[in-house]
Amino acid sequence: MVSSLSSRDKELLTPKEACDMLNISYRTLLRWINEGKIKAVKLNSGRIRIPLEEIEKVMEEEDNDKDITAMIINEFMNSSEQRKKDYKKYTELAKEFARKLLNNTIIHISVLPSTYEKCGIACSEGISILGNIYVSEGFFSLPESVKEFIIAHEVAHIIRGHSITKYVLSIFTGVLHEEARQLTMSSFRDSRIIKKIARFFIGAILEASVLYADATANAQTIKQQELEADSYAAKLVGTEKTKDFIKFLELYRQDYNNISHTSLLGFPALTIDERISNLEKLIKGGLDCANLC
Repeated sequence: MVSSLSSRDKELLTPKEACDMLNISYRTLLRWINEGKIKAVKLNSGRIRIPLEEIEKVMEEEDNDKDITAMIINEFMNSSEQRKKDYKKYTELAKEFARKLLNNTIIHISVLPSTYEKCGIACSEGISILGNIYVSEGFFSLPESVKEFIIAHEVAHIIRGHSITKYVLSIFTGVLHEEARQLTMSSFRDSRIIKKIARFFIGAILEASVLYADATANAQTIKQQELEADSYAAKLVGTEKTKDFIKFLELYRQDYNNISHTSLLGFPALTIDERISNLEKLIKGGLDCANLC
C-alpha cells in the first residue's frame, strides 16, 4: 500500500535501506507493499520511501514468529521419554499413510508438539513429500482410532498441497534457519536420515514458506479441501475408525459449536455437519483404499 507523504517529520528509508534492515529482496518488499504488510509513502518527486516505524513493526512480528518456533523446540526437547516415543510412533504412521498415497515414494514427514494455540488439536505445513504435523497435548488423550484419522487427514493436506498448509506455513515465515534446523534434527534423532537430508528438508520447508507466504485462505477452497482430506483419511483408516471419528465430531459439535477451523482461519469455512455428512456418504458408498493412488 502506497500513500502520499502526509508528515515530513517521519523517519523515512529508501527501499534499499528497508531491504537491508529486513534482509529481504526488493521484489519481496514490493510484494509486501502491495499486500499491505508494509505501508510506503510517495514523495513529491514520485519516489517511494518506507517509514522506519513500518520496518520496526515487521521486525516485531518476525520476533513473535521466532518465539513460537523456540517454544516448539523447547517443548520437544523437554518432552518425557514416553512422549518422544509417541511423536516417533505417529511420525512413522504419517509416513505409512503418505507412502500409500504416493506409491512408496520416500517421505519426510514429522509429528511434532504444537505450541500455537490456534492450531487446535492438530495442523500441518509442507509441500508434497516434505512436511510437519503439529499436535497439541490434548491429541494424546483421544482414542487411538481418532488419532489415526487426524494424522491421516493432515497427511492428505500435505500430500495434496492444500491451501491450509500454505496458510500455516505463512505463520512461520519469520523463523530462524538455525532454530528450524534444530527442530528438524531433533525429530530425526532416532532415524537413519543423515544430517544432509535433514538440512535439505528444512531448507525446502523454509523456501516453501517464502513462496507461499502470500497464500490466501479462501472459504470455498478451504471447504472443498477439508472435505477432500477427510475423504482421503477415511479411505486410509477404514470404515470402523471413520465411524469413531464421526462420533468424535458429534461430541465436538455438542461441546463447542458447529463451525470447523474458525480458530485457525479466523473465519468459518465449513460446518461439522458438512464433514459428518461427507463421511457418512463415503461409508455408504464403500471405502476402498485402492482408489487413492
